[in-house]
Amino acid sequence: MCGDVGQGGDELTGLEQKALKTGASEVHVADLREEFITEYLWRLVRAGGVYEHKYLLGTSIARPLLAKRQVEVALETGCDALAHGCTGKATTRCASS
Repeated sequence: MCGDVGQGGDELTGLEQKALKTGASEVHVADLREEFITEYLWRLVRAGGVYEHKYLLGTSIARPLLAKRQVEVALETGCDALAHGCTGKATTRCASS
């Protein structure tokens, strides 16, 4: 599962093929941009959520939304375990029984 929260189209290019090539049985890419902006980002801006008085905590505030969607996908697909990894591109693994 990968969520698009506005990181740009190039970030997601080839993601599905790469996931399948490296062993994923399913790939779920969710467009979360509108929900991210309306339910998370604007609240962060209104609260003045910055780090060291200069960096907007946009990446940090995306994590709860990504986790929410990850759990939704897990429930929809019958997963019984979840793992999350984050490097340049977020990855989620799901084990089904």
